Amino acid sequence: HTFCNAFLYQLDFLVESGFGFGFLLGLGQMALWVVQPNVWTLPVAGALVGYVTNYIAIKLLFEPAEPVHIAGPLVLQGLFESRQPEVSEEFAHF
Repeated sequence: HTFCNAFLYQLDFLVESGFGFGFLLGLGQMALWVVQPNVWTLPVAGALVGYVTNYIAIKLLFEPAEPVHIAGPLVLQGLFESRQPEVSEEFAHF
């Protein structure tokens, strides 16, 4: 139960970002298939799309660990790291 409460937000992000990034990268995969319609094109491009999508999503969750002030009130920080006090509170009550 505690695990679910603490990580549900991040799981939702992974699912939604995976859909978005996968769709955009899949368009590139489709273009590659049009240019190079070989037997290996779809499996290789599909594996690459899956890897890159997961890599981007994991990076967005955990990096940067410390807040980086971009401009004015805009702050960049990993989603999990930005929720660290809330997650710590969940685990403290476990």
